[in-house]
Amino acid sequence: MNAASAAKLKYSVNPTASVGSGATWNSFTVTICDTYLNARGSGIDTITLSEDGTGSFSGTTSKAAVAGEASFTDISYPTAHTIGVTAAATGLTSTSAFSVSVTS
Repeated sequence: MNAASAAKLKYSVNPTASVGSGATWNSFTVTICDTYLNARGSGIDTITLSEDGTGSFSGTTSKAAVAGEASFTDISYPTAHTIGVTAAATGLTSTSAFSVSVTS
């Protein structure tokens, strides 16, 4: 199977599945991949996180990808709630929402 051009994003290191409200999450990484999920170091794309909860993230939610990866190291969420976390970049298919349980 040959590598193709950049097409989608995936979590290469997942966010933690459960974290306390207001606590900084473990570091996690989003990788730019081709349609076969091979990592593609494609220029500098900005990867942005979004959530489907009732609050909003604290920390740096948009990062420039370096060699096709962006690591998020300072994310926290202020409210106890189970949220879906999605990563997106212009022209690429977004990640599926990763569920994180934020506890009080």
